[in-house]
Amino acid sequence: MSLQRHKNDEVRLVLEQAARPVVPSDLLVRATERGARQMRRRRALRRVWWVIGTLVVIAFLVWASIVHPWQAPPADFTPPVEGF
Repeated sequence: MSLQRHKNDEVRLVLEQAARPVVPSDLLVRATERGARQMRRRRALRRVWWVIGTLVVIAFLVWASIVHPWQAPPADFTPPVEGF
């Protein structure tokens, strides 16, 4: 028997004899509930951010349609009219 195989067998024996931790019987139920709660929260936050983003876009479009920021501002004075 090689040294590596002997070490593997010893490790396997130690792991098999080790006491296994006690797992609560309702662990699956609690984990499932927690995961579902996290998913609901994330879904709600995602919806809130979509609503906020949509409102920002609508507000920008309303502002842009009223102010017309793409047009040049009116001149402060009018040029003299000649030949009229």
